[in-house]
Amino acid sequence: FGGDPNQVTVMGHSAGAHAIACLMTVPEAQPLFRRAILQSGQLGLGLSSPRRAARIAGYVDDGLRRAGEGADPATAEVDALLAAQRHAMIRAAGPGGLDATPAFAPVDGVAPLTRGTTWTDAASSGHDLMVGYTADEAETFVRISPALERMRRLPVVGRLGAAGAAVTTRRVFGAPAEALADDAARAGSRVFSYRFAWRSPRSRLGACHCIELPFLFGTRSASEGAPMLAGASWDADVEPLAAVVRSAWL
Repeated sequence: FGGDPNQVTVMGHSAGAHAIACLMTVPEAQPLFRRAILQSGQLGLGLSSPRRAARIAGYVDDGLRRAGEGADPATAEVDALLAAQRHAMIRAAGPGGLDATPAFAPVDGVAPLTRGTTWTDAASSGHDLMVGYTADEAETFVRISPALERMRRLPVVGRLGAAGAAVTTRRVFGAPAEALADDAARAGSRVFSYRFAWRSPRSRLGACHCIELPFLFGTRSASEGAPMLAGASWDADVEPLAAVVRSAWL
């Protein structure tokens, strides 16, 4: 795009952050970028296993056959691929959609990742790093599961569910992000970290997964009606903090 190839920054959110952390461990990829921004990566889940990947692939094959296609994704039509992807995600989520673990993820030991890749390997890559998470990441995944959402409406279960969501946020998102930042700093990299804790006044989602994105990109037309921003004024609440977020990222 006419920029400086020695000043490339890669950034990703959620699965994108997870993928970039993987790229940071690949020797052939490391020289291709200088800085990395990792937002809300599910680093606590680690890498998918070859066994799980094979199981998900079987679900995709089954979905393609149900769509009237052969089992080869390389020759299937786009609509059939999308239907097969949805089928695989539903199957992977299990009864009631209780398993919110991503169906598709980088696989341990499958090229270009080496067997036993860890985030400590990513931390020693030498890239400038910005890494962080939101205060209530797991609320998004609880709310999109019909079974978990019904359970949360029961008083006692609701309190337990809130505690479970907080633990999940910490173990899957928060603690691994902080550990990656600490390890990278000890390795001599320039490191910045953040925790996004703003909550909309009438949203039950809190500072959920994805909530920082409207503040970063300023996409008013796409985001103003989002449930996670319920009760917030774009001009009075969102845009002033958005200016701070964009300045920090820049």
